[in-house]
Amino acid sequence: MKKLINGALIGFCLVSLSTFSQADFATENNLVLNGIAVHSELRQPVFLAKLNVTHPASTPNEARTPGAPAQMELTLLKRSWSSRQFRQYWLSGIAINVGLEEMTAHQTELLDLATVLKGRMRQNDRFSIDFIPGEATIVSLNDIELDQYSPELWPLLVSNWVGPRVDQDYRQDILSLPANTSELLALASTEPSDERIAAIAGWLVVAEAVEVAVEPEPVVEAEPEPVVEVVAAPVRQPEPEPELEPEPTVAALSFDDEFEEDESAEEAALEAQKAFMGAVYSSQMLQWTNRNVRYPSRALDRGREGRVTLNVTVDQAGNVVSAEITESSGHGILDREALRAVDRSAPYPRFPSELDTSTYTASVPISFILQ
Repeated sequence: MKKLINGALIGFCLVSLSTFSQADFATENNLVLNGIAVHSELRQPVFLAKLNVTHPASTPNEARTPGAPAQMELTLLKRSWSSRQFRQYWLSGIAINVGLEEMTAHQTELLDLATVLKGRMRQNDRFSIDFIPGEATIVSLNDIELDQYSPELWPLLVSNWVGPRVDQDYRQDILSLPANTSELLALASTEPSDERIAAIAGWLVVAEAVEVAVEPEPVVEAEPEPVVEVVAAPVRQPEPEPELEPEPTVAALSFDDEFEEDESAEEAALEAQKAFMGAVYSSQMLQWTNRNVRYPSRALDRGREGRVTLNVTVDQAGNVVSAEITESSGHGILDREALRAVDRSAPYPRFPSELDTSTYTASVPISFILQ
């Protein structure tokens, strides 16, 4: 992107994409910028997310069913992002935001998407998802088309940005332009180099020369269960809260994956199968935990709200090995309740043996919202 906004926001508080150097899809369809936000992991920025639309989308449902061409654009901010992390981001996010039934219905396409990158993304790479109603969902990297899927896949993908489990501030910035839009656009002002674009084109040549056919294994389906909102109902609990209690510790986790080895096509296909099953199990763990979340009475009285993200590790029998806070709500009382909810939820269901591991770690986001 070579130019920034000049002057005021246009129209419905949207920014015309014709001001920028963009892919043909955006300009040909007269798309406008609907919202923009930074996705972070372990408190470090990973990518800049932009939702470009034909008509304003101010609600999650309008974003999921735009009725006209739309585009999700992801610009990498960190040094690199491995295909494993890319895969984990999409599968885990979809699992907790759309539910198991819809995810398993699109298993084949999601497995294809999980292996669409043939190498790691690099800083300033632009991954785009173009939606053509009734025709296709097209994914590209640096304007090079990588694959096409059915238009029914779009609602699942955009749910990663506007779904019920997404951070409230992030979702709001995608559904309406934030005050710092110009500053955020400046983060993605550097275009990928010609050398980088040629390298991505080389992925397609290799993919055509070496085709690895791996039939998707059927996922062991759990009992049908409705998606439960991860919103703790403000029900007062009789148990008293101690006035002074140690603040939970936020885990110090590694972030840089620069030295992670790239996968072969066969390894990627097999790992995608495991990641899919892991995402399904993570969704089950989230619903299991949510049943045991209680809104602390002191937090209710003081109007405390927030979102806590935990890494919960279980053994093969579903016993909790550890639970760590990776993102704090900013309120110790809510962080402690999230940890207690995990304790009350144990043991969890057994995870699939196909994951081929002695323990499994799931990311569990818990939102405390006053209603």
